[in-house]
Amino acid sequence: MWTRRVRCAAGHSVGRPNRAVCLIGGAGAPGFHGLPMVPAILPAMYVSFFGLQHAPFSIAPDPRYLYMSERHREALAHLLYGVQAGGGFVLLTGEIGAGKTTVCRCFLEQVPPRCNVAYIFNPKLTVHELLKTVCDEFRIPLPPEHPGVARTIKDFIDPLNEFLLRTHGVGQTNVLIIDEAQNLSADVLEQLRLLTNLETSERKLLQIILIGQPELRQMLARPELEQLAQRVIARYHLEALSEAETAQYVAHRLGVAGLGGGRAGGAVARAQREVTGRITGDEVDDAHAQLLRHCNGW
Repeated sequence: MWTRRVRCAAGHSVGRPNRAVCLIGGAGAPGFHGLPMVPAILPAMYVSFFGLQHAPFSIAPDPRYLYMSERHREALAHLLYGVQAGGGFVLLTGEIGAGKTTVCRCFLEQVPPRCNVAYIFNPKLTVHELLKTVCDEFRIPLPPEHPGVARTIKDFIDPLNEFLLRTHGVGQTNVLIIDEAQNLSADVLEQLRLLTNLETSERKLLQIILIGQPELRQMLARPELEQLAQRVIARYHLEALSEAETAQYVAHRLGVAGLGGGRAGGAVARAQREVTGRITGDEVDDAHAQLLRHCNGW
């Protein structure tokens, strides 16, 4: 029986029974980009004081710490709708630390069966590099290179089109996810639009999900990218956590780490002071500092 496969940045294949967390390169506190590697000596000082089993804030993508707010669930619903609708582009944007990685990870866990997923997390590529990367991610064999003769765009497009038609014929779908898509050049975006030209009477054969910072929305508003913008069938802008959601996020992480007892309330309150809705490196550093102050009675 065919099982969907997802490849991580290292090239490992992840089957349906496994979590796809290895895909989220550079993830910080699970689901959020940009968190720093905290020196082990710092959290150890308050891990012991509060009776924690683990450091509550870490760069390790531990699925136990996954926190999905209502807006994250709404963003996830847009991605799932876009894939099931069978066509064009899906757009997810948000500020650094808004939680786009959280949504992406949950989406990968819920990709429908018989769906092939390609994931590109470094989109600063030329058109040729992009097409080669797409073929590599889908494991599409390419014609051999000849000495002194560079591959043409057609050398990538023909095998890709054949792959899309063949997989469609056996009931499979194909999704291309591009993270940090605000770094895509205009010519690469145009090539992506052309990739969605292959279609049947019912659906397009390649679904493309673009994930990026707010600049991506501004890029797609340019007149020269109007044709691509018209093919966006679902879009969602992920706002920063509200004050209440931020409190829930911090309490969730501390609770999973083992916080409890009389010291819990003060620790949560101090950590929450330094997290303002976008989980960035500076804010996590400050949250660590607040916990250290609390256990030292400052």
